[in-house]
Amino acid sequence: MSTQIANQAILSYRCGETACSVASNIATASLRGPLSARLAALETTYRAGQELALYLMLENVGSSALSNIALADDLGAFTLPGPATVTPLDIVGTARLFIDGRFIAHLTPEFAGDGARFSILSLPAGANALVLYKARVNSFAPLATGSTITVNAVATAPGISEGVLCSLTLTVADYADVSILKAMSPNPVVEGGALTCQFTIYNYGNSPAEDLVLSDQFSPAPLTISVAADGAPINNACFRYNEGHFIYPQACSGMAPSVPAASFTQDPETGFVAVNPGMMLLTVTGII
Repeated sequence: MSTQIANQAILSYRCGETACSVASNIATASLRGPLSARLAALETTYRAGQELALYLMLENVGSSALSNIALADDLGAFTLPGPATVTPLDIVGTARLFIDGRFIAHLTPEFAGDGARFSILSLPAGANALVLYKARVNSFAPLATGSTITVNAVATAPGISEGVLCSLTLTVADYADVSILKAMSPNPVVEGGALTCQFTIYNYGNSPAEDLVLSDQFSPAPLTISVAADGAPINNACFRYNEGHFIYPQACSGMAPSVPAASFTQDPETGFVAVNPGMMLLTVTGII
């Protein structure tokens, strides 16, 4: 962080018997320390459970080497109404240190309070350092559309009057996170009886999953089938069934099934984000 210097000169003079003075303009300059820092990420969006590649870039613009540089990353820490403080990111493994493009060492993070700390033994004058590390989005991260995580990092070193602050804002991605579970009942099923296949589709993302197409190959194949979506019967014209091959919806039906986005609730005491997935239930029943 630079300090602004402002200065104005006063000139006194005499004109005959009269004493006069005049002020100069106000001259300004910026006084900066020898260390600069920038925090960035390979991707500026995140989703639940994602690993993010973060990097801290340092430059020593001074005339002498800096030693024992300490880097503190708060991992996006924020305070809850509780009022507990939680961090929505977790460091994964060790960091890698490069100086002027050359790999120097692996840095093991230290965890104290809210965040992680790395140490650089020395940074020569005029040199650049790059610290690469990974952070995983954890269960404290806000996931609703429009949510953000602000990560702050501070670099300090002996002989520097104040730490150098840099920050990065990550925005949650708009995404669908879909899984499907298939079940059959009854079990066992008697030959000549009705068998129901139930497909439960979950969406754990913050955006709807749209234009779904479900296909399955039943073996042995039911003779005829009936289909329902979320309990509502589906017209035969809206799906295709041929020799055990089932497709819903078929291309000519004009239907565009979707699974709604999940909803998210953050506990004000613990910070844990509960995910209530959007859901769609499709049932296919036929005589086996």
